[in-house]
Amino acid sequence: LARNLVVGSPVPGGQSLLGDGRAREIVVNAVLPALHAIAFQEQRWALAERAFALYRDHPRLPGNGIEREVRRMLQRAGRPSVATTARGQQGLLYLYRMLVTRPS
Repeated sequence: LARNLVVGSPVPGGQSLLGDGRAREIVVNAVLPALHAIAFQEQRWALAERAFALYRDHPRLPGNGIEREVRRMLQRAGRPSVATTARGQQGLLYLYRMLVTRPS
């Protein structure tokens, strides 16, 4: 899926307009969840399960500042993060939103 989203440079030797890393982020954060939801709604169970399996097993994406901060927070609390997949990384972002940005 990600390879199909990559857009090379319009100039030979130039920087890609959409590289592999960003394409993988789009697949994990948008394409696979949307595909799963549509397949589920249309009762296409094999497709829904395949989309979920690809999401569940997708390797880690490049880290970011929020993920690093949540890892530090968990480590200080004696609960080191073991997020080894993109799904686990999404869980760390969810924790951040729930623990840090949630209004009181």
